[in-house]
Amino acid sequence: MLRHGPMPADHTVEQPGFDDDVFVAERVARFLMESLSTGGAAMVVAKSGHLAELAAVLRDVDRDALVLLDAEATLAAITRDGSLDEALFMHVMGEVIRPLRERGKIHAYGEIVDLLLEGGRTHEVAHVESLWSALLASMPFGAFHLYRLHVPRSVLRLEQRTRVLEVEVERRQKLETRMLGLLDYTGKLTSAHSRAEIATLTIEVGLRSVEASAAALWLVSADGKFLELAAATPGVVNPEVKRIPLDEDGVVAHAVHEHRAIFLSSLAQYEREFPLSFQGRGRGDPAQVAFAILPVAGDGKPLGGLWLAYDRERAFDAAERTFKEIVARHCGLALERTDLAEKEQRARAEIELLYALTSDVAVADDLEAVYDIALNTVMFGTASDRAAILLIDDGKMRFKAWRGLSDAYRAAIDGHSPWVLDDKHPVPIGVEDTEIDPEWASFREVFHAEGIRSLAFIPLLHRRRLVGKFMVYRDQPQPYTARELQLASTVAFHVGESLARKHDEAALARAFVEEKQARAEAEEATRAREEILSVVSHDLRNPLGTVLIGASSLLQVDGDRRVAGIAGRIHRQAERMARLIDDLVDFAGIQAGKLAIDRVEHAPTEIIHAATDLFGPLAEERGLTLEKTVQPNLPSISCDSERALQVLANLMSNALKVTPKGGRVQIGVEARAADVVFFVNDSGPGIDATELPHMFERYWRGKASQYRGAGLGLSIARGIVDAHGGKIWAESTIGVGSTFYFSLAPSN
Repeated sequence: MLRHGPMPADHTVEQPGFDDDVFVAERVARFLMESLSTGGAAMVVAKSGHLAELAAVLRDVDRDALVLLDAEATLAAITRDGSLDEALFMHVMGEVIRPLRERGKIHAYGEIVDLLLEGGRTHEVAHVESLWSALLASMPFGAFHLYRLHVPRSVLRLEQRTRVLEVEVERRQKLETRMLGLLDYTGKLTSAHSRAEIATLTIEVGLRSVEASAAALWLVSADGKFLELAAATPGVVNPEVKRIPLDEDGVVAHAVHEHRAIFLSSLAQYEREFPLSFQGRGRGDPAQVAFAILPVAGDGKPLGGLWLAYDRERAFDAAERTFKEIVARHCGLALERTDLAEKEQRARAEIELLYALTSDVAVADDLEAVYDIALNTVMFGTASDRAAILLIDDGKMRFKAWRGLSDAYRAAIDGHSPWVLDDKHPVPIGVEDTEIDPEWASFREVFHAEGIRSLAFIPLLHRRRLVGKFMVYRDQPQPYTARELQLASTVAFHVGESLARKHDEAALARAFVEEKQARAEAEEATRAREEILSVVSHDLRNPLGTVLIGASSLLQVDGDRRVAGIAGRIHRQAERMARLIDDLVDFAGIQAGKLAIDRVEHAPTEIIHAATDLFGPLAEERGLTLEKTVQPNLPSISCDSERALQVLANLMSNALKVTPKGGRVQIGVEARAADVVFFVNDSGPGIDATELPHMFERYWRGKASQYRGAGLGLSIARGIVDAHGGKIWAESTIGVGSTFYFSLAPSN
């Protein structure tokens, strides 16, 4: 079917058999060369004889810029079951044109219509015209159609031929007018940026292409319930019908709802097919006697309806109907394009708005600043005239910030909530018109006095808990759209989080101040305690030393056994008091982090021997066996030997207290991994496993403890071991005994 580039010069074809068939190849070639000379492309769909002539004339042009198609083969390729097929036409011609588009402007010459007329398929001429129009509209390139009409002299007389040619010329002139009007309309649509511009262009420019005397365009409202008048020829639409319910039985609503074009050739047909709409029309405009009502849609979604009126009855043939539907289709595509552009712009604006909100509230100094930012954002984002923020306080919604609301209105609304306060899933609520909404009749006078006609409640949530609400208001009965409520809900979410964060920050600041104050008080108490301990330890040691010396002297005097017994008790109690004073001083040093450690290298056995010498006599006195276990070849350790001995003394003292007469106490030292571990084991009653973690806490005493004391010994032992960088722990079995361990690191 396709021949790309010039045909060979020796190509022979059968010449048409009509002597009046005058084809001026040079004229057509000049037209095609206009495009080729500017870097464009050219396309020819011609009968074989004409194709050969053009190929010869255009033999020197760029082969890639010229497409030659045999008209008979092309017509066959776009025909299915004896009729033109739209899908085949779009596919075949689209495949030819698509690669040429990159070259820019395309000039085309075609003779498909000639073949249809010659073949008696006159009824399809309008169809192919509409297909070309649709193709031209979808692909921006210029096209020239010079359709050839050949009438055999042997069939028609000169008058008949003249009459046929006149009809054909008139038809082509009308088609040219329509096409020019369509091209003008579609060209201007591409520069339209809003629904209002598209509506105006459809009436002012599109009206010429459809040859109507009057027109009106209704568009579907945002809520999808009404058709709202967007533009109309002056004076042709009753102001009372500028808003049509989409579900009513009117002719425009019917066309949009059913997505079906309606053509009414006369008033009689109008009355017959749509009696209710005809009666509602009243007398109407006497100049309007025929009508075309076309649905306007985009992507299968109804967008509106185009109403066209004519001043005389007309048949609306297939070609005219198709052309009008093309106009309506272009209107729908333009509306869809602007809707998508507006959605994209709105989405970008919303993102920028929310970004600004989150950025501003993040640096806001206090709650009042957050309120101010939130009100500005929600009013701008929802195109509201007024707004307010209410927070739950003592179980009631209380006004915290507002714009444009009177004291009387706030007093009347304060405390009101449209949701139950413990509602886990509150949703936004809109009031379309306060003057007619029955659910808000009790507040109607309040709204009326304030001049409020529509409003919305948006819940403020924090961690899925209702903490307050936004209220937005409009002075006109313009309902809030789902999109606006969604945006307001997003703003409310960020504001709710910000308010909670500001509350948390305030609470944290208060806690910090309180903690700082408590720390200062604790430090003062520690300082006072240290001073007291210093005074006590200093002032008590001197008289206590005197008591010890006196008791020791009495013990050395031979005499009354009764006196010796009393002196012994005095000496033991004085020693106990001295140890308590030392413990208190050590404990205070540990708490203050000022425990003095004098590290010197020592052999672990020296510390074990010193502890054994110290507690051997006491163990013997109490009828206990004291065992000593020392692992040979132990490494030396760097420690304060007096402090290490103090730890062992505390552990040994406890072991001797809890071990019954006849029992055993073992003291020893061994190497474990990288540490040197000291231990004291007893055969006492053992310690419950739940108490072991608390053994080294200050003042702690087990439930089964049978001896009294300050409860500081093990706590001091832990402090000394910690100061050496070691560890202390205990293991025990009820009824078997306990073992206390502490580790010290060997010298480097």
